[in-house]
Amino acid sequence: SVTEGDDMVRKHPVIFSLADLIVINKVDLANVIEVDPKILVRDANRLRPRAPISLTDAKHGNGVPELMKAMGIW
Repeated sequence: SVTEGDDMVRKHPVIFSLADLIVINKVDLANVIEVDPKILVRDANRLRPRAPISLTDAKHGNGVPELMKAMGIW
């Protein structure tokens, strides 16, 4: 979640380095919280370059269909 800050990936490197799929949620709040999702994506790509990354706003459903496809659900 972007609400954790733009250093979220750097704070939890083990989790992200082992992830098969990375979801960055609440991107609709990024401007309010002054977090740049591009930084999160950049950091995630550095730790796990082959993992797909989904940017979502689950509350409003944005990005959810793409996430479900990435998960093989849809």
